[in-house]
Formats: sequence, C-alpha cells, structure tokens
Amino acid sequence: MSKAKVVASNLGAPPSLDWIPLDRLTIDSRYQRALGKKNERHVRRIVAHFSWNRYQPIVVTESGDKFAVIDGQHRLAAALLHPGIDSLPCYVVDAPTVADQAAIFIAANTDRIALGRIHQFWAAHAAGSAWAVRIFNLCAGAGVEISRTPRSNLPPLTTVATFTIQKLFPLGDDAISSALGLLVKTHGETPDVFRSATIAALARIAADPDFDFASMVKVLRDLDLTEQLARAKAKRATDGGKLEVALEELLRKKYGRAGGARR
Repeated sequence: MSKAKVVASNLGAPPSLDWIPLDRLTIDSRYQRALGKKNERHVRRIVAHFSWNRYQPIVVTESGDKFAVIDGQHRLAAALLHPGIDSLPCYVVDAPTVADQAAIFIAANTDRIALGRIHQFWAAHAAGSAWAVRIFNLCAGAGVEISRTPRSNLPPLTTVATFTIQKLFPLGDDAISSALGLLVKTHGETPDVFRSATIAALARIAADPDFDFASMVKVLRDLDLTEQLARAKAKRATDGGKLEVALEELLRKKYGRAGGARR
C-alpha cells in the first residue's frame, strides 16, 4: 500500500510506554462510564481468561501524582481483581485537560471498526477453535464455501451463516449436514440461497426422527426460496417471533402435503 496523500498535519506529542502500578491508575467519572452488571460480567470474563499474550496496553495520561485511564477501564478493573497482577503496561499520551482526555475517550470508543462475526469465525478457525473447525468441516463436507468477508449478495454454494450454524449445534451434525445438503442438491446454482433463516429452518425439520431427505428434496425443487423468505417475513410481521421459525412453519406445511413426516 502506497503512502496516503491526505494526512493529518499535527501528530501531537509522541506517546510513551511504561509499566505503572495499579494504585497509581485512576478513573475520572466526569467522562468515564459507570460499570453496570453487564460490564461486571465482562470484567470477570477478562479475569478468568487473562493472558499477557492477548493484553492490549491501556491508554492513560498524567493527572497529578497519578495516571487517569482514558481507554481500558475494563482491563484495569480486571487487573484489580486478579491477585497475580500489580501493574499494567500503559500507553501514556499527552492530554493535560479533562476536555483533551474526554475527546480521546470518544475517539477511542467510536473510531474503530468492530470485528464482525465472519471475521471472528475465521480468526477462531485459524486458532484451531473446535467450534470453528466443526463449522468449517460441516460446510466443506456439503460442498459449501464460507465467505471471507460479510456480504449481502452471496454467490452460489456460499454462506456467511457461521453464527447460525453454531447455534444449531444442539440439533446435531446430521441435521445441519442435511440442511446444507438439501440446498446444495436443489438450489446449488442459485445465488444468495445459503442464508441463516433457511439453513436454520431446514435443520430444525431435518432433526425430526422420521425426517425423509428425498421428500424434502421434492418440495424444495419446486420452490422459489426468495419468495418463501418474503412470505416468512410477512408472517413474522403479523405474528411476531423469529424469521427462521416462520419459514420453518411454511416449509413444514409443504413438506407434509408432499408426503413427508410431520412433527
């Protein structure tokens, strides 16, 4: 990548990196958020899984004889609870006023791109996480490719529904494989078919003890799945609930009329 043509002209004072004792780190409530129950649960997860290999230095600035934490409140709270930690590596910036500190706090918490689910999946797969490897193997076994990037219009035989497939684990690998296999066999050449709601609906049906794959193939071959999704969305708008459940109900009716088993 070549050097940018449009750049910031004022870089400010260069920061420093230092280990600072926990008792010299403080939180300024004038711009920092209070930690609620959800935040406390997050802090305890950090404590339970703390590793220096995954730690990112917190951002602080000198404030009298202490250092005000601008970004990293949860990491500090976790360190205070951990008996094996008495100091933290800190990124020390020049922010002498509360206004300066608050501006950095806002930028640190808004000017960042969140890690999407598909990126989380591929990172977990690279790390060898069992759940990600399981999803990859299920898709690969069915001949379905997992997209590397989030996208709305998917090519044939491609999905981004990794989070949905993970939620379907309790149904078992056979049900998930059947759902993917049904779509491959009946709509393998159709773009944008391997959507979360469709995979979930079919996996729920395939989890029935008396499920008949061949009967469902006959049903799906005659269906426009985009149209069925639109009908499911209309049903959900009227009745409420989840899209995948509304779609499951529509598909079950057609499956039953085609001679397939009912629940």
